[in-house]
Amino acid sequence: MKELLKKITVAVAALAIVVGLGAPSFADSSVTQEVNTTLYKSGTTTPSMGNAAFAPGGTLTYHYDNNGNVANTEVVLNVTSVTYLGFITGYMTNLTLNGVPLTGEDLDGDGHFDQFKGEIPGQIQLNQPYVAQITINVWGWMNPKTEGDLVFTAK
Repeated sequence: MKELLKKITVAVAALAIVVGLGAPSFADSSVTQEVNTTLYKSGTTTPSMGNAAFAPGGTLTYHYDNNGNVANTEVVLNVTSVTYLGFITGYMTNLTLNGVPLTGEDLDGDGHFDQFKGEIPGQIQLNQPYVAQITINVWGWMNPKTEGDLVFTAK
């Protein structure tokens, strides 16, 4: 009886170790993907005039909850200036994605945003349109606003 109890205890301990090592843990895990970005006129597949500003692309980092579901997506978009008519230059000053304002950062110290960051609830799907509301500063005093569909594709 004593020997049987010892074997059962060893088997249970071994099973606990195997289950503990094999069970996935999603807490604090994330996956980052580099993406291309295209800005389309709302509801179309026609690129917007402001599309060139999104040419550098960016990254999407999916953060998982304890159940293995994407809790949120950290969006990092690299942006450039936009030139209209060959001589009018504009810089993005505000960017909202699906109603979530992203924070602009001036990485090179020139006084203009080079990157926008933020966290979007849930998972950003590739090849799906997301509503982008954009403000562009032109000549330091005009601030036209535009809206379009931003689409992320794999690099």
